Amino acid sequence: MSIDMNTLISQMIMFFVILGCGFIGAKLGLLKAEVIHGLSSLLMGVICPLMLIAVFPSAVQEENAWDIAKSVIPYALITYPLLTGAGFLTGTLLHFRGDKRKIFTAQCLFGNMAFFGLPLVKEIFDPVAVVAFSFCVVIDNLFLWTEGVLLTSKSEGGQELSLKLIIKKLSNPVIVGVLIGLMLMILKVPSDLLILRSFDTIGSCAKPLALLYIGGTIALMESGSLKKAWPVVFVIIIKLIVMPVVIFRVMTWLGVNDLARNIWTLIIALPSMASIPIMAESFGSTEADYAVQGVFIITLASLVTIPLVVMLCR
Repeated sequence: MSIDMNTLISQMIMFFVILGCGFIGAKLGLLKAEVIHGLSSLLMGVICPLMLIAVFPSAVQEENAWDIAKSVIPYALITYPLLTGAGFLTGTLLHFRGDKRKIFTAQCLFGNMAFFGLPLVKEIFDPVAVVAFSFCVVIDNLFLWTEGVLLTSKSEGGQELSLKLIIKKLSNPVIVGVLIGLMLMILKVPSDLLILRSFDTIGSCAKPLALLYIGGTIALMESGSLKKAWPVVFVIIIKLIVMPVVIFRVMTWLGVNDLARNIWTLIIALPSMASIPIMAESFGSTEADYAVQGVFIITLASLVTIPLVVMLCR
């Protein structure tokens, strides 16, 4: 895997420090709940969309949008069902049933792409990889607001999945940012325009603010006894270590291009999505508390497992 280990480890240490600042700030009351929720809105509504709008045109010199899309999107049709099957099978072998097995499967399936993956990719890869990752974000949203809703809903009852809900959730600023950036890329708009450079400057705030948000969110969670979260050990082993290495080796064997292989390996190695507990609570899952506890452990573990996966895939 063509990632400089020194750069990656430096990024992981930086991630840990900033995340820790968010955690401590929230625990000390310096970061109020309303501020942390405001960070989420700022990131998803302004910073990430503007960053994506700016980064798409900067990649146009090397490849066109269709070539990049073709290099990454088809593997979603394999990767997401594979992760779903791995999570469901492991949950069954662990004798989980009902909502517990569904939340466990969601933890194995969905990575924290917007708040963790996007800032990381921007730091360690070139603009083409960021564009490729952005296409993956769109695919991830499609699965999240369809399959993800089903997995985080109460087995009997709870909020039902509907076409109106799917369309509403997919009509978010990040997806709009991807579409605008894609249009600018197709039109070959110069990346050195003052407005795009301004957007890029705003986008550079994504990493620190996203990590402060994650740290603050974890601090505000009513985690309860972490002993109840022991199943996340298997999520860490399967999602954060085994599956990324397996996917990387299989893609290498199949001769998949480096861009798609590296992007999908990193996507699978990302910690479970921080919004899974929020969705679980919103859609009536009886295992929302377990989902909350899992976010804390899995996120911290990923700071070690991501460099480990890169080492195993070299």
